Amino acid sequence: MPRLAIERYAYGDDEQTPSRRIVINKQSNSLESAPPSLLGDVKDASCYGDRCAVSRISKESAASENSHVVARKLTRLDGMMSEIEKHWHLGDGELNLDSRYNCFFVNPLLHRLFEKGHWLLLPSENMIDAYLNTDVDLSSPSSLWEGLQLTGTQYPEGRKLYSYEFFPLNYRVMKSVGFLTLNPDFFNMDESHELLPDVALEKEAYPYSDQLRNIPLHIHPHFAIVKIGWTLCTNPGWVALLPEDLSPERKLRLEFCKILFDRWSNQADLDIPLEIDHDPNTDDLLLATDPRTHGPEQESPGPRNRPQTPVTPTRRPSKRSRRDDMLG
Repeated sequence: MPRLAIERYAYGDDEQTPSRRIVINKQSNSLESAPPSLLGDVKDASCYGDRCAVSRISKESAASENSHVVARKLTRLDGMMSEIEKHWHLGDGELNLDSRYNCFFVNPLLHRLFEKGHWLLLPSENMIDAYLNTDVDLSSPSSLWEGLQLTGTQYPEGRKLYSYEFFPLNYRVMKSVGFLTLNPDFFNMDESHELLPDVALEKEAYPYSDQLRNIPLHIHPHFAIVKIGWTLCTNPGWVALLPEDLSPERKLRLEFCKILFDRWSNQADLDIPLEIDHDPNTDDLLLATDPRTHGPEQESPGPRNRPQTPVTPTRRPSKRSRRDDMLG
């Protein structure tokens, strides 16, 4: 398999991010800046350009920022990064989080909430099935494309997209978060910078509409799954606080993502300090939900005190499948 499987093998791009991790300056202990070309690469890869991927509102109408799915700071966790590289069939030190397939544009409010894990990009059920219920080679990202690409006249031909759900994980925070989204019927008006009528904007509020259950994104599911797994490891109490009427299928998808992350990371580097040196490229600490700074919002113990018990889904598929094999 060639170097940088996530980039070259999966996407066939000639232009790629460097086949190395983000460099850490040994003197200042800071991370190198993201390459200047990254924003343009993300814009080119996204079906919405530099618009917010969730609200779809243009950057001219509302600000949008580049967000990493797997935080750049995680490159500091050498043990975990090495395990993930091994399971993704990358060479040691080759997983660069400054990949366009680990980045997307989102408005400032949702950006901050996403960085802290308050909401997640939850892969669709058929995407999870591709990992857990078939003979897909997890080291071969391109083998996931078949049957998972979205189609539609509003998306450029040949663009590779996945379907994600806007999933509010931290109920205590997200129950009070609202924002505006652009009605798809008015996309062209917004694109041409015409004055939008009031009906063009719709308000989203918890528990959020079905419209946010199908967000087309170029983000590779490998990164989305790592984000989910890491968030659940560092905030183990949040799932228990989810509403009781939450669909079991949605919760099951979360748990399967956690299982995959545990496999890929081999539980490496999960026993880490809650505070690390600040990276000037982002506003938050690695673990923005440190209970010492966020008070009652985070009541669960940190990863150092996390019970070392396996994650067991609330139900299993009736027929024997790869899901069952994953669970042992």
